Amino acid sequence: MPEQRETAASGKVAKEGIKKALEEDADLTLEGIYADATAAEAKQEEAPERAQSGLVYELNPASTIVRGSESHQTSVYPEVMKYDIDNNYPPLPYPPSFKRLVLTGVQTTHRALILHLGMLNLMVSYLTHTSVQWYTRNRWDTGIMCVSKDVRKFHVGMALVFKEYVLAFVTIDLLFQPVWQDSHIHHTTDFLVMVAEWIQDENWLDGKRYVLACDAIRAANEVWYGIGVYTVMELFFLAGLSPFITACELFSNPSRTARFLVAYYTYIHVGDAGLWRLLSPCIYEGVLAPTTEQRLRYADWLYVWGKERVYMSIRMSRLLDSYNSSLCSFFQKTLAAYAAASEVTFRKSVTDLFDVFEPTLVEPALEANPTWGSLVFGEWTWLSISGNIPIGSDPITELFRSHGLLSERTHLRSEVYSPLYLPSEELKLARRNTFLYHGSKEMWSILRNFPQTLHWSSNPVLAVCKGDPSIPQHFEERVLRGLNRITTKLEAPGSRKRKRTAKENKALAIKLSTLRAGYQRASEGNMEAGAEAEHEPPKPKKRRLNADQRLALQNI
Repeated sequence: MPEQRETAASGKVAKEGIKKALEEDADLTLEGIYADATAAEAKQEEAPERAQSGLVYELNPASTIVRGSESHQTSVYPEVMKYDIDNNYPPLPYPPSFKRLVLTGVQTTHRALILHLGMLNLMVSYLTHTSVQWYTRNRWDTGIMCVSKDVRKFHVGMALVFKEYVLAFVTIDLLFQPVWQDSHIHHTTDFLVMVAEWIQDENWLDGKRYVLACDAIRAANEVWYGIGVYTVMELFFLAGLSPFITACELFSNPSRTARFLVAYYTYIHVGDAGLWRLLSPCIYEGVLAPTTEQRLRYADWLYVWGKERVYMSIRMSRLLDSYNSSLCSFFQKTLAAYAAASEVTFRKSVTDLFDVFEPTLVEPALEANPTWGSLVFGEWTWLSISGNIPIGSDPITELFRSHGLLSERTHLRSEVYSPLYLPSEELKLARRNTFLYHGSKEMWSILRNFPQTLHWSSNPVLAVCKGDPSIPQHFEERVLRGLNRITTKLEAPGSRKRKRTAKENKALAIKLSTLRAGYQRASEGNMEAGAEAEHEPPKPKKRRLNADQRLALQNI
């Protein structure tokens, strides 16, 4: 899945290209549709000669190539252009003419690019990494058309050819989704309605699921489209959230949910407002061709990802220092907590750990929708610091109201937010180092991780290591190898014995390594109780009594 600003950049390139063409009075009547074939398509007997040679080729009504996700693929060539009125389609000449398909405008979303072509509309969804390129007709005819895909190192997923220009969707893996429709494409699903439904459907409100919020958001790409590995870290920074909170901690709390939404809105708003300033120097004769130096300039747009230090306001730095200091104090209780589970503190009960949030960073969103401000700070606090009375409602507010959660703690130190917004020059008066963590993906943050003594759930605090010291290690390894022979069917009845494959050997090695590590941990004996046991006097051994000894004890 592409990151949000990747799709935004493609939309900007498409819009600026059509703007330039219209200013030149260029003829944007569609003349043809071209594409690269996949390796399997090129091997087919009926494949055009150009496709077999790895060259981009022109599609026609007989073309059957489809693109998209494996479960739902659509035709690259418009199906409506293949049939006549007998099939309940508008009466079109056959072979069809593209004369009525004129590019008049471009609409962008965070998921797709929508081209308005008169009687038809084309929506191209970016499933992985697809970018938009404008080529002059001369560059297309003498360059792209003459070079095979193996040499140019990219595929032409789909290209719309006009008289003076060509609009191409280029990709590495041909994973994109073209959808042709003979009526205007509407996106009626309200984003906030979709988010509210997702929160309910995933049961994030009940607090019984222990999935990291950043993982849950990245996995729900149908809702949070464009939020990938680095974007989610940027949004957590803007929202003042720790990357280690669970999805329930985030989406069962009105303030945190609203802060994540305003961070998302601001991230998009800033990108749309200034992205062309970043892209325009990279355009060479209409083609987006950034140098390595120009690519690296995008790092200036990021707050925490890949950064050694982060600039911030004085009040944000004080909140950060207090937050990390509080976590360190909880960390001091770690050993005691491991010795006695009753010492564990649950994050729900902590009232003096405040999120590190700077509202100036999300000012565009708070100003655009005042109802979000009342969710972020609480209705009365928002009224006192902003002077705005929230009018109306939204699906997120209604969701929390229906579950009686509007009065939940905001996790904000509200007294520091006066004034609400700071001048831009005050946002760089302090700086702090970042932390890089490794989980399922890299995680960059200015916040320390929660110590083991600060739990979200009542999971066990004592780890049980595999490998009973009373059972010899070599015996356990023999059992493990024997079970592996059974599960991998190395000696299945009626079959010849075989060796393990490389994959099976690797899996067995991992299991053996885990077992040996368990014995190693057990032999270290690093629990405090184990150290005390060394000084205890040995218990007397029980001895079996013979008949004479038993009689003597009974005074017989």
